[in-house]
Amino acid sequence: MRRLFLILSFICLAGPLIFPSFLRAEGEIIRVAKKEVKPEPFDLKAFPLGSRIMVALKNGSIFQGLLAKKAPEKIKLDLSYEKNGINGKVGLYLKQIASIKRLPHLSPLEEKVARLAHQKELKEMRERMAQRKATAAERSEQFKKAREQALVKAAQEKRQREEETLLRLLEKFPPEEGWGADRIERIHDNILLYDVFPSPEEQEFMQKLPLWLEALKILERKTAEEAKKAKEVEQAKEARETGEAEQARETAEAEETRETEEAEETKEVEETKPVGEIDSAP
Repeated sequence: MRRLFLILSFICLAGPLIFPSFLRAEGEIIRVAKKEVKPEPFDLKAFPLGSRIMVALKNGSIFQGLLAKKAPEKIKLDLSYEKNGINGKVGLYLKQIASIKRLPHLSPLEEKVARLAHQKELKEMRERMAQRKATAAERSEQFKKAREQALVKAAQEKRQREEETLLRLLEKFPPEEGWGADRIERIHDNILLYDVFPSPEEQEFMQKLPLWLEALKILERKTAEEAKKAKEVEQAKEARETGEAEQARETAEAEETRETEEAEETKEVEETKPVGEIDSAP
């Protein structure tokens, strides 16, 4: 409502500058004249609340509606029940008004038509607002899910890069070539017992031992995951083969049962076949 008031106030002040003359159609509740209107004296007391009036502003803008409120410095018009009206009210300062004229009240039929149009517009506005709210909520939920997925993906990619960096330590210091905790003990023994200091490669390994141990855990985890996945694939293959074999066995048993039943039916038919009559001797 506040936004509507600001828009209409702006129309009153700057209407002649920004609105073309074709907006001045007869019967509209807001019209803009080409020229400013010469002020005419008016007595606001002569217009009680509820009066249907036409207000001409000094800048040429014209409003018509029901007088909804009177104050020492301004009035408020209800534009809702006019033809092609706006669902709202507009405030006009008295110092902006050039003249006020009384208009005949709308007929009961006109009021009913205006009221129905007003209710229909309100209903459509509520539906639009509900639709916009639902659309905004849906978009917000979609954005939230997309953001969470993006964060999860970014974290996974970051973790993958970190793991790849750590696994390269195992390529440089492979465990199968003796790199590990035992190698550290031998380096310490060489220093303490034989005054043999570690090589640059051994010094680097000692510095990166915590990272190397973490990389070793990652390798063990990946190896276990791959073994588990391979086992699941093998179990699925065995289950599929077992199911196929079971299905083939059931099919063979069903075929054998069918052949047995057919043989028994044939035998029963032959046993129940009537014996032919024997001709008597002459």
